[in-house]
Amino acid sequence: MQRFSYTCTFLLCISLFSFYGCRKDLPVLNPPSQYMIESYNDVFESFWKGMNTNYVFWDIDTTNWDNMYRIYKPLFAQLDTSRDKSKVHKYFMNMTQGLIDGHYTLNLLGALGSTKMFYSPSAEQRKSEGRYHNRPPLFPLYTNISNNYLTPQSRIYRYTWADNDTTIFMYGEIKSATKTPSADKILYIKFNRFKLRSKYNNIRNAIDSFLIHVHDADVTALIVDLRSNVGGELIDMHFLVGNLIDKPLHWGYSKYKNGNGRLDYTPWVKNIVTPQTGGRSFNRPIVVLVDVRTVSMGEMTTLALQAMPAGRTVVIGERTWGGLGGLAQYDSPRYNGGKFTFGLSSWSDEDKPFGEVYTPSGASVDLKMQSYEGKGISPSIVVPYDEESRLGIKDAPLDRAIEYIRTAR
Repeated sequence: MQRFSYTCTFLLCISLFSFYGCRKDLPVLNPPSQYMIESYNDVFESFWKGMNTNYVFWDIDTTNWDNMYRIYKPLFAQLDTSRDKSKVHKYFMNMTQGLIDGHYTLNLLGALGSTKMFYSPSAEQRKSEGRYHNRPPLFPLYTNISNNYLTPQSRIYRYTWADNDTTIFMYGEIKSATKTPSADKILYIKFNRFKLRSKYNNIRNAIDSFLIHVHDADVTALIVDLRSNVGGELIDMHFLVGNLIDKPLHWGYSKYKNGNGRLDYTPWVKNIVTPQTGGRSFNRPIVVLVDVRTVSMGEMTTLALQAMPAGRTVVIGERTWGGLGGLAQYDSPRYNGGKFTFGLSSWSDEDKPFGEVYTPSGASVDLKMQSYEGKGISPSIVVPYDEESRLGIKDAPLDRAIEYIRTAR
């Protein structure tokens, strides 16, 4: 899995701003980011305590973290900084390989003579489940859809982040199967990350066109293609789904850590999508296309669309990744959980952490209080991934979505 490829720095519920605004931050004794290290025993202590404090899934994760302490503390204490580089990696991977957190990554930066390491337990888990595949190349995929499925008026909008990470937005109308196009007007929208609102000026024409035409009286259905969507910002859920509703939409619940104890949590708080100015209720069929690489905000938005009051949303494709936590900044003073650095060591004339842990600051569930963390959202209609189909003339999941809309089955 690419480093931070599914970054989603967002808050799951706006009401949590006020909740945290009236709470004093609890002190963290000897925080992992300030734990001076001179040995691998120090590294272990700072990492274990950081996980004990910051990891938000201890109430549902089956990893016995106390047992990890009993097993690995003496093993780390025996490591020699000059010759045990491979054992460091092995121990870290063994400790974290069963974590259910779909976002979790462990990045060792190469201190104390160790080599660098980047490890994603969820990627290894998906591989062992036999359902892992890479994201298809962006441009063959989008060009295929544009050329073979959309009307000539449809467009692909490409823009680039400051870090040169390409983001693509595509909106259009599915080619009609009838001689009277208005009798079969299916709108299609696809984007590979949730950066719509923040990059609005770059894709204004496409966004405005979608927002105008999605509520045309002759529109028969909407396809929202979230396959290989890597996540992004909460504001996009309001920006997209908020234009398809005229009343606040409750789609699930979230909770955060509010103390240094392993099981110190806030109460569950409702996740609400806010209707946008000019938003109207969309009561026609919606098909959401997903795959195993749909993660984070892609999964959140899938749950929100399923909670639409008309109840006409169907999910087609593969089971999603299983990473639905909200992320804050590293060592954020606002939260008692989430991303953190651990082990402070001096080398190269700079103070740097030994490692970084990328993990959510909050956990989310659906309206029935069901968690999809580490499991993913199962589609209503399963269409397995087909590499040749995705990169060739045909696209099997998209074909199935169109068939469902036109036949209602």
